[in-house]
Amino acid sequence: MTLHSLNPRSELLCSLPEDLIFFTTLMHDMGSSKDSMTILGFIMIFVYLVLVYRHLHVVSPLVPIIAIVGWNAVAMYALGIAHTPLTATLGSTTIGVAAEYTILVIERYAEEEERLHNSQEAIQESVQKIVLCRKPCSKQIV
Repeated sequence: MTLHSLNPRSELLCSLPEDLIFFTTLMHDMGSSKDSMTILGFIMIFVYLVLVYRHLHVVSPLVPIIAIVGWNAVAMYALGIAHTPLTATLGSTTIGVAAEYTILVIERYAEEEERLHNSQEAIQESVQKIVLCRKPCSKQIV
């Protein structure tokens, strides 16, 4: 018996499930919009920093963030990691985490610089306090 001898009915239609179509479209869109998501993240952080701090010099956290995102891309290329939906969102996630941490460091430095009036001591003190506050302990420095 062959497939032609079964004589399938002509009114039967086959189609892909809607979830699969949506998922495939989503994966394609995430991969193709990876660069625009990253650029939009940088723009949003820049606007936020300028609006909150009202000084142009406070955009300095963008320098290490750009470096980190660049290093991620170079590492992925060097290790032969393919672009997937997970790696497509890596840039945006990295921007968020790096922005939070660099702003934390800059804020702590500004507080210590105001208190100590010495840039080098302020850097040492702020980094030391950030590291100590991140470790679990019974008595934290605030």
